[in-house]
Amino acid sequence: MSQSESETSPQVVQALEASGCRLFRNNIGCAKFGQFWVHYGVGGKGGADHIGYLPVRITQEMVGHYVAVFVAPEVKRPKGARYTTEQVIFRDNVLAAGGIAGFCHSWEQGRSLVMDWFARFKAKPSKKIERRIKKA
Repeated sequence: MSQSESETSPQVVQALEASGCRLFRNNIGCAKFGQFWVHYGVGGKGGADHIGYLPVRITQEMVGHYVAVFVAPEVKRPKGARYTTEQVIFRDNVLAAGGIAGFCHSWEQGRSLVMDWFARFKAKPSKKIERRIKKA
C-alpha cells in the first residue's frame, strides 16, 4: 500500500530540519468571522505545505553574518501525486528569487532540496536560472 501525504510529511520535515531548516506548517484557506471572510496562509492558493528558512553564512563582505533563505517544501505522497498549476508557479517563484523550494515525496528528496541549493554555488548558473532571476 502506498504511503499517504500525511505519513510522508513528517519525514520530509525531519530531513529539512536535520539540514538546518526551521519550518512551520502553512495551512491555507478561508474562514468566516461574523460577516467577514478572512483568507489565511502564505502564498495563497498554491502556497507550500510548510514554509520557513535556512540560516546561511554569507561570504566576502558579510563574513560571519547569517541571512535567512526562504524554504518552501510541498509534500506529496510517494506515488500518484499531482501538482496544481498554482503550486508549480509558487515553487518557480521561490526558486527564481533564490529560495529553496520543491516537491518532496520522501525523506531523501527533502534532504536533497538543501543539498542541491548549496550545490548551485559551486557551478556556473545555467541559462534557465539566469532567465528566472531576470524575470523575478
